[in-house]
Amino acid sequence: MLLNSTIRLIYAALAILVVVTAAALAVILDDGQGALDVVEQPTPPVQAAQSAPAQGDQAAAADDAPETPPDAQASDAAQDEPAAPPNENAENEDGAAPAVSAGGEPAAQEQPAPVVTQEQSVAQEEATGEPQAVAEAPAADSAEEQQPPASDELPPSDDTEQPAAPAAGTVPDPEVAILPGAVLQGETALVQVTGVAGEIALLTVEGFTSRMVKIGDVWTGYHPTPPLTPPGEYRVIVDLFDADSVYLTTRLGLLTVLNAQPGIEEIITNSEDAALLAPEIVAIDNEVRFVRHVAVSGPPRWSGPWLLPVAGEHNGPFGILRSYNGAPPSDWHHGHDIAAQHGDSINAPAAGLVVFADELPVHGMGVILDHGAGVYSGYWHMSAVLVAEGQLVEPADLIGRIGDTGLSVGPHLHWEVIVHGRDVDPLQWTRADLTPAPPPAAG
Repeated sequence: MLLNSTIRLIYAALAILVVVTAAALAVILDDGQGALDVVEQPTPPVQAAQSAPAQGDQAAAADDAPETPPDAQASDAAQDEPAAPPNENAENEDGAAPAVSAGGEPAAQEQPAPVVTQEQSVAQEEATGEPQAVAEAPAADSAEEQQPPASDELPPSDDTEQPAAPAAGTVPDPEVAILPGAVLQGETALVQVTGVAGEIALLTVEGFTSRMVKIGDVWTGYHPTPPLTPPGEYRVIVDLFDADSVYLTTRLGLLTVLNAQPGIEEIITNSEDAALLAPEIVAIDNEVRFVRHVAVSGPPRWSGPWLLPVAGEHNGPFGILRSYNGAPPSDWHHGHDIAAQHGDSINAPAAGLVVFADELPVHGMGVILDHGAGVYSGYWHMSAVLVAEGQLVEPADLIGRIGDTGLSVGPHLHWEVIVHGRDVDPLQWTRADLTPAPPPAAG
């Protein structure tokens, strides 16, 4: 009896041990399957962060926005920075105000669909066995949709810059007139905008921005085309602001640039020439000619085509490429040379204000005239300066005499025309009438 009781107790203990072990294994297996389920869950779709497209738009605007306007100088008072246009999200694409409900509350806007990345799509497809659509992030605005500048300071121009977005598809506005409609490389275009409200107007071509002047109700500006501008059509952009520098509207035009086919001039320099052409010396001349005297001081002072400043031999055309000591061409001739006799008269080609009458290391003795509207002219290598700063001159007034001061191989006049800090062909101003057209008669 005792043996039988002992055997029954052992069987009962073994049965209890089997039951406990089975229960433990079941719990372990359930937990393992749950862990596997967590690992195998596909990544849920992720809605695009609102800041992502906004940052892309800002980068495009920064990249595509026209350059900022020039700093007001001379008699012009400094303007406040133009404010950026209103948020594009505040209006529909057709310019209408945002939709509202019957109760006057803003209507609910359709929310954008969640954006699923390529990696998320692959994970979902592997988990479900069904193909998943991959959404693309919104593209940044095009160059045409960028906002006008919001600053009032223009950095120095870069004559090697690439042209702006192609003008293909641009429809010129009827209020914009460009004369001449086609210019050679290195020439100047007159741009006028009529009948458009605004108190500040900025002209932008090829990413180069300049300030316009208002004559009556006509906005007038001049665009200088660098000699190395690739031939083709370019979009002309005129941005208008109110008196508080708040953006109002934009008008567009088209400008055609033709190939001037400049030649190449070989120049051999000696040690003395090389010393004068040292970068730190050339920088002194360039600061006076291209940086210090660029302000738009008011409307044009001249009328009609300009006169030639001196009679003589035209032996150094503007824009010709220059090779120094056999090296590839690295620059162009920034003015027009006229050889004459030492002491011959140099006369003002158009009305202007004397803003410089002094001497420079490379260009020698010279005079700079401010003709208004951002147009300046320079006269260099003089033997005598016969005007003073602050003096007003009229066409044909005597301003100096022919010489060979500075870096020069003989008596001649180096004549420059500089528009908004860029040198352009002076002879165009004697052939074409770049005087602004008078405002239309009332009525």
